Amino acid sequence: MGKIPYLILDDGEVIYDSRVIAEYADALSPVGKLVPAGSRERATVKTWEALADGIEDAGILARLEVTLRPAEQQSQD
Repeated sequence: MGKIPYLILDDGEVIYDSRVIAEYADALSPVGKLVPAGSRERATVKTWEALADGIEDAGILARLEVTLRPAEQQSQD
């Protein structure tokens, strides 16, 4: 799929998407948790996670707009 970020596991399996990687990393730690169990706190973390993914997607689209699209077809927006 050409997605970033991605993580290559020790057995060669690849997992991608920041949300999937965060869930995987969270499950590895026996002590601290990246994503809280409480519903309100969990929703807050997941909201920040969605915002970060949206910013990443917007950045990629903006870069593609100015690097791949001919100047006369580029959107000023």
